Amino acid sequence: MSIRDTLWELKKSLPFFRQKELMKKMQLLEERLETLHYMILTAADHNMKDQQIVCEISLAEHCNLNCYGCDHFAPLAKPEFADLEESRRDLTRLAKLFGHRITEFYLAGGEPLLHPEITKFMEVARKAFPNAKIGIVTNGILLPKQPEEFWLACKKYNIAIQPTKYPIDVDYEAMGERAQQYGVSYCCWGSTNKAQKTSTYFPLNTQGFHRGSWNFTACLLAGHNLSLEHGRLYTCSVAGKVRHFNEYFGKDLKMSPKDSIDIYAVKSEKEIDEYLLHPIPFCEYCTHWHIDLGMPWHRAMPWQQSRREIREWTL
Repeated sequence: MSIRDTLWELKKSLPFFRQKELMKKMQLLEERLETLHYMILTAADHNMKDQQIVCEISLAEHCNLNCYGCDHFAPLAKPEFADLEESRRDLTRLAKLFGHRITEFYLAGGEPLLHPEITKFMEVARKAFPNAKIGIVTNGILLPKQPEEFWLACKKYNIAIQPTKYPIDVDYEAMGERAQQYGVSYCCWGSTNKAQKTSTYFPLNTQGFHRGSWNFTACLLAGHNLSLEHGRLYTCSVAGKVRHFNEYFGKDLKMSPKDSIDIYAVKSEKEIDEYLLHPIPFCEYCTHWHIDLGMPWHRAMPWQQSRREIREWTL
């Protein structure tokens, strides 16, 4: 039973004047939770200058596997590739702003191996972040087809191959052996080296939800895993990619300029820190913390391919 249902049952059993009292206490609780949220932000502000950052850029918006409920909406995206020169400018600017704090940087997607100029992106990323761990996050399907030039570039620029190990017809062990032959780091993404890959249901509430700050507080990625999109830095990859969802299903989940920060407009690292500390307008659509449904409203299920049905991404 959800929190709302529990409170409703409790409310029905109370006299009318007690019902009003319960509602007042609930309002007070919400206000105190809001206060706690901003106390957490204030405490975090003192440590933000030392916060290590993980960042990614999508080399391709589309994918050749198309997973159920993909949080980048790759199954819904039309073919679209990152522009090399735009990315060069963006990464150079990002490195100037706070490159010293980016400890991990990923060439991601969609499926990054679809990009015909991926080796040039390796060079650009390494030049921008000489001390960061840089990896290619891939489903591995195209690894067997990569030419020697690809493996030599991985070695030259110290780029790790990090495949997500899906239950598909790919010999991930053989690819690991090939990487080893070229002296390239190879490690399966997350826990998929030991555990079966699952699909995860992270639904959006298309009507919006007014407690965006609660969602932000409950989110494990906010402020730490950033994505760079056309000169704008997003604290949430979902907000940066939801345009694919809107276009495919004809929806209008609002995308606000405040969902991201323009890396060319900011003048200091501190401005970015301030942005990372606070929820964005798009947090209202998330269900990390949803008082109507209980918390959390997420579940894992056996991995499957997307059927491109709206229910994969919504309540």
